[in-house]
Formats: sequence, structure tokens, C-alpha cells
Amino acid sequence: MKKFFAAFLGFVIGFYIFMPKTYLFYYLQNKLLENKIYITAQLRPGPIKLELNQGKIYYKSVNVASFKKAEVYCFIIYNETDIKTVEFPVENLVIQKVKFSHTMFKPYLIKINAKGNFAEKISGNIDLLNKEIKIYFKNIKNDSIKEFLNKDKKGYFYYEKL
Repeated sequence: MKKFFAAFLGFVIGFYIFMPKTYLFYYLQNKLLENKIYITAQLRPGPIKLELNQGKIYYKSVNVASFKKAEVYCFIIYNETDIKTVEFPVENLVIQKVKFSHTMFKPYLIKINAKGNFAEKISGNIDLLNKEIKIYFKNIKNDSIKEFLNKDKKGYFYYEKL
């Protein structure tokens, strides 16, 4: 029985280390292209992560954002993407750090946590099952962004139902 568990553990670790992480990026890139979103970046695969450097995000051939570095961790139970320094060409908006996390226990839910120069704390969820996005902004520093947000008891938020 011990040999079975050792072999299984070896298989899982080997699968994880040798998993073709760049192909996951290309798959995501093709899926986003269906919605006219395109991502370019310098890829650097590693044993536990996929690193993307100097990336640009385009929507309908228009550059809508750029980022310095993104790290994608694909674990079996938990997946995480950390992105540093996302710059938008509108009103000098910058997100210093953003984290997307996903767990297999709630496969339809992606959690978002971020910090930007326009809000101290940005947190929310992307609900894939109900096709909803809800993001809360706390301590908004740039008042011009408030006109695009809704407000409730928790504060200002962005909501989109697809």
C-alpha cells in the first residue's frame, strides 16, 4: 500500500512539474480571442509557475492595458495568478498588484484582490455560473471614477451581468 501511495505521489508531482504550462496560456489566449481580447507577453515557464513579462492586453486591436509581470500558478486544488503593475492608458490609472484565485471546491467562482493608485483595496468575484462580475472599491482616491460605480452599504462597486 505504501508503494502505491509513493507511486501516486510521484506521478502527481511529476505531472505538475512537467505540465505544459505554455499550452495553457495559448489555450486561454485563443479563448479570449473569441471575445476580441488578445494578450501578448514574453513567456518563461518554470517548474511550478508560468511567468509572463512585459505583457499587453488588446481589445479590438486597441491597447487597453499593459503589465510588467504576471505569475500563473496551476495547482491541482488551487490556482492563482499574481499580476504586478497593471497600467491603463486612461487618466494614469495603475494597479500595483492584483491576485486572481480559483479553487476546485467552487469551480465557478474567481476571487479578485488588488491594490491600485485609485483605490486602496479592490476586491470582488467573477461568478462564471451566473455570468456576473462584482468588484468593490474601498478608500477611493480618484473621485472621477465614482461616477462609473454603484453604491451600497459596503461602499462603491462595479457590477456587470453578461
